Amino acid sequence: MNAARAAALALSSLALSSLGCGAADDGDVAGGAGNQGVAADVLAAHAAALDACIDDNPPAEPFDLGDTDDVRGDPVPQPGVDPIPRPPFTAADIAQVCRDGNGSGCDERLFISRAAADCIARESELAAGVAPWSTTLEFFAPYDRVCWNILSVLEYTEDGFRAELLVLDATSGEELARRSDRYESPEY
Repeated sequence: MNAARAAALALSSLALSSLGCGAADDGDVAGGAGNQGVAADVLAAHAAALDACIDDNPPAEPFDLGDTDDVRGDPVPQPGVDPIPRPPFTAADIAQVCRDGNGSGCDERLFISRAAADCIARESELAAGVAPWSTTLEFFAPYDRVCWNILSVLEYTEDGFRAELLVLDATSGEELARRSDRYESPEY
């Protein structure tokens, strides 16, 4: 278990104890000491499953960016000059965007693979949805770090779609956010 995951497990255990999962003042168990052990076991099993996702799905070369768009923008064309093809967008490019944004976790050598991110999403019970997941690696400014964003479309509507989004830290696989929302799209 990596240090980030161990710290998250410790914080989760601390949160459980602060919610009253401990001994009562009279020495009896207050709906909690036994529950704290069960909750800790569940958290430990979940952490082990996440570690297995990462260990069983190492990054490959070239690194799979998933459905990520090239955020470098198009090169400015020069009149009368053939365009110079540029190399494909890479994990190193995303890491550079992270460093340029003064983010943390910007070392592309530490990014977990797309397959690991998808495995973590399955272990975290992200809804299967009505279409294949869209999995993207990007610098996510609200968290000042590189993240895997996994979007599951739950239903298409007249003006867009309803989806669940899972945001994972790209180096540890930790869940940073999860939300369901409606998205408007002119394409639908």
